[in-house]
Amino acid sequence: TPNDPEQTDEGPEAGADLDMHFLHPFATGEDIDGDGEPDDWFDQPFDCYWFNPRPNWASIDPMINDDPGLDRDDTDGAGPENVNLNVPQEGLVYKVGVHYWNDHGYGPSYATVRIYIYSTLVFQISDVELVGLDMWEVAKIGWPSGQVDLILNSGGNYKIMPNYQHPFFIP
Repeated sequence: TPNDPEQTDEGPEAGADLDMHFLHPFATGEDIDGDGEPDDWFDQPFDCYWFNPRPNWASIDPMINDDPGLDRDDTDGAGPENVNLNVPQEGLVYKVGVHYWNDHGYGPSYATVRIYIYSTLVFQISDVELVGLDMWEVAKIGWPSGQVDLILNSGGNYKIMPNYQHPFFIP
């Protein structure tokens, strides 16, 4: 966030707030982007993000570590935000996204997303410009192959939806 003079400071509105989203393929939600199709983002319980940091996606047995978890929600600066899924479900394709929740007056930010599989960096995309309320659909992750595919719009550009604001979450 170039307009934030101290990106590592902490506190309410001390920096821009971008949120990591991690989707199960069962996610469906409201048609926020107005294209006539339900959107996946902000689905309960199939979107893991700040409001749903530890959803139950698979076995109800608490001894099986097969649910994702948002380990860090950075609300005021340079991040990172971190989501882990230790036991993915076979045959599924998960999706990763970034929502620019609130710029707190700091303007555009440049997002970097890194995807690790078994602690190995397998995908990275850096410095993608986002402005307040942008929703960026970043990548799909197939399991068990570990195949990561960048999501692009029909024009071959990053799939960034502007003014993407769930009516339940007004910043």
